[in-house]
Amino acid sequence: MATTRIMPLHTGRGRNFGTAIRDIIDYVANPEKNDNGRLITSFACESRCADAEFALAKRQYIQKTGRVRGKDKVSGESDVTKT
Repeated sequence: MATTRIMPLHTGRGRNFGTAIRDIIDYVANPEKNDNGRLITSFACESRCADAEFALAKRQYIQKTGRVRGKDKVSGESDVTKT
């Protein structure tokens, strides 16, 4: 049985969004982690430039909606800020 785990994408500490995406793609593309590439597939995305495609999609989303992750209230959050 295959399992997956969603890990948060961390930026900061010298890493920007593009660097974080590249690091994650490099990690999962490691032949020791994916049966020498047998477990890697893609749909409507070229694996060699996936990091640039992710960044473009993010910029397009922000431009279209004006929403930036981390600046919007998440459902269920209180309007009161704890101090």
